[in-house]
This record gives sequence, structure tokens and C-alpha cells, in this order.
Amino acid sequence: MDKFFKIFISISILLIGGSIFYYFVIFIPQKEQARIELERIKVELEQREKERNKANLDICLTAAEASAKNSFVVICKSDKRVSGGDNKVCEMGTAKDVIEFMNASYLRETLFKGILEKLEKDKAECFKRYPQK
Repeated sequence: MDKFFKIFISISILLIGGSIFYYFVIFIPQKEQARIELERIKVELEQREKERNKANLDICLTAAEASAKNSFVVICKSDKRVSGGDNKVCEMGTAKDVIEFMNASYLRETLFKGILEKLEKDKAECFKRYPQK
């Protein structure tokens, strides 16, 4: 009986020691590694979201400027006073060029102010829809 008790205690100590070893040497490092991997994936997803937001913002701003330019060109081409009807004056480069031309010419009227206001409103909507963090 005494021998059986010693074997039982020895096996119990081995099982407890093995459990402690497994917990500290295998389980905790795996758990920590999984937490680190999850954090890495989370950061990567946030970075992708920022990049996607930036790209969408750029597309939105480009569309807003193109819309303003197209509106300007349509109105400009319909106005025969512009360079005696020469529509090449209406074919400007960027929205900034268009705005500079509008500010420098006699065409600063309600329609063009409306275009500028719509452009600013569209840009504000872009920044609202695709906020940059």
C-alpha cells in the first residue's frame, strides 16, 4: 500500500509539473503570438482602409472639379462674348485655371458663382464622405 501511495504521488507530481510546463512554455506563448498576430492584422486593415479612403477622396475631388469645369465650359461656349466666340478660351486645364479665368474676366456672374459654390459644396461633401484620419 505504501508503494502504491508513493507511485500515485509521483504520478500526480509529474502530471502537475507537466501541466505547469505546458501552460507556461506552450500555452501562454501561443496565446501571446495569436494576440500579436491579431494586432498586426488590425493595423494592416486600418492602413488599407486609410489608403482606400484617400483614393476615394481623390476620385471624389477629381469628379467635383471635372463637374465644375464641364459646367464652366458649357456656359462659356454658349457666351459669344468670350474672345469673339472663340471656344478655345473655354477649354482650360484644371479647375484652378478655370477659376482664375473666371475671376479675371467679365464672366463673374451668378452662374459662375453658382458653379464655384457647387464646387466647394461638392468638395466639402467629399471630405465628409471620406474623412482623413
